Formats: sequence, C-alpha cells, structure tokens
Amino acid sequence: MTTTATSRAASVFDYAGHEIRLEVSMFSGREWLYLDDQLLEKKRNLTSCRSKFQFVLDGQQAEIRLQSKGIAGVLTGHYGVELYVSGKLMDSDEFDYSQLMMKDPKKLKGGLSFIALFMASGFVFGMAVAMLFKH
Repeated sequence: MTTTATSRAASVFDYAGHEIRLEVSMFSGREWLYLDDQLLEKKRNLTSCRSKFQFVLDGQQAEIRLQSKGIAGVLTGHYGVELYVSGKLMDSDEFDYSQLMMKDPKKLKGGLSFIALFMASGFVFGMAVAMLFKH
C-alpha cells in the first residue's frame, strides 16, 4: 500500500502483526524506516538509486530494499520496495512519485516551486561564475 504525507511517499507492510513503513522524500533524499510507528533509522540518500535498511524483527534478520525501476525510474521517481525476512522475499510494493504528486495539486505546486527555486539558484550561480572567469 502506498500513501503520501506532505512530500513523502510511503510503503507500508503488515507482517507478523507488525507494521513496517518506509517513507521517502524525493526532493530532500531523506528516508525514514518505522517499525510499529517507532523510528528505526533515518538517512539521506542523494547519490544512489537504491537503499538498504537492516533490522531485527521478532529475532529474525529483516531488510527493506528500495531501488529505482531502471534509469527512467530515477528521473520519474518510480521505485520498488521489498521486504525480506531471513533472506526470503516476503512482500513488495511500488510507487511512482511523479504520479502521486500529480494527484494532489497542492503538492504538485510545491514541487514545481521547489524545482523553479533550484533552477533560479543555478542560473544565478552560473552567471556569477561566468562573470568571474570573463574578467
């Protein structure tokens, strides 16, 4: 099951009476892993198209894997999430971040504003560097 909260996409797994939730923000690169609403791990991932979260679930090794669906997935935010327990795939989910953002006009406007801000900042930085090297 995939839901959104603010600018986050979330994959939720119900396994052995536990709720395991991975929340991802494509804008900031932050990722949060929760077990029964308790934060297990938080990290920022801007350089990779995949992440792994390892934890113990009822005495067994568990792992959540997040990975983009090909090169296009990196650009569109199409990701797959898999839950492994004792090395066996137990459940999987997918989300398409761009589709989730399109469904909510408020989030789409915020996302477009964020991109426009970075583009404007890049333009100003580029012009400043060009001016320094020109003279």
